[in-house]
Amino acid sequence: MSIDEEKRYLGLIHKLGGIVAMMLINDFYHNRQRKFLYFNCH
Repeated sequence: MSIDEEKRYLGLIHKLGGIVAMMLINDFYHNRQRKFLYFNCH
């Protein structure tokens, strides 16, 4: 693999990792909010 190919590959992994991280953070945040609302309502 050439250096350019390697950079492109690492960039792709970095993008995918960022998307997955955002999804996990979103899920965590929404779950916490839901629990918070649930405890406040009951």
